[in-house]
Parts: sequence; structure tokens; C-alpha cells
Amino acid sequence: PEPEPEPEPEPEPEPEPEPEPEPEPEPEPEPENAATTPDAQPKVEPEEPHHEADEEPVADEETAPEVAAREKTLPPPADAAPPPEPTQEGFQLSDAQLAAQALKRKLRGTPAQKLSAQGLAPHVARLQALRDRLARDLSGQ
Repeated sequence: PEPEPEPEPEPEPEPEPEPEPEPEPEPEPEPENAATTPDAQPKVEPEEPHHEADEEPVADEETAPEVAAREKTLPPPADAAPPPEPTQEGFQLSDAQLAAQALKRKLRGTPAQKLSAQGLAPHVARLQALRDRLARDLSGQ
């Protein structure tokens, strides 16, 4: 018997721009104990508002190269347009959204075999810090 192929996840929509400008951005301190092993790295998800009841558990067994390889095989969305400039009139993208978009662009241009836990560790640490900051900001509202 052959192993069943994993179902391909549907492409996730780009995060919507926020209508409110964010207060002055603060520099993000990178945690000193950044995860360096593939199993300790979380799944990278787009930064968008959601409710805890809507959250799905994150698979810890998935390694960064597997995630990158899977994302590389997904076709780009047909309606994918370049992200709007944050200085355009009418809205401002948050730091988390800008970081997520920059990381996505960088990962799309990187072959999967060149990705490693050590190469992704700084990005993962930065995204974890942004996630923690967003959680603190949301809990304070």
C-alpha cells in the first residue's frame, strides 16, 4: 500500500490593510533563546486579526524546509497584486504585516534546499517577537 499524499492547503488570502495608523513603532528586541531546532519552530502564518475560538492547533512536527517546500509548490493566487505601499493615503500597514510580507517575498525567492533551521532562526525569532507584541497589544484593548 502506498502512503496517502498530503492534501494541499488552500492559498491563504493576503492580510487586509488596517484603516487606522499604528502608534510609533518600537524596535523589536530579538529573544536571546531563539529556537534553532526544526521541531521547535512554529508554523509561519500571515498576521491578521482573528479570534481565539477560530484558531487551529499548529503542527509541531512540520519542519521549516517542509513548510517552505510546500509553500513553493503552491501556485500564486490569480488575483495576487503587489502589496500596497504603506505610505499611500487612507491606510497604514502594521509592522507585523510589513514583516510578514517581506518574509513571504524573501521565502518565495529562496530555493527550499537552501533553507535551514539556522538560516530561518532570526526570522522566526523576529516573527515570534511580533506575535507576542501583537498579543500584548490586543490583550490591552
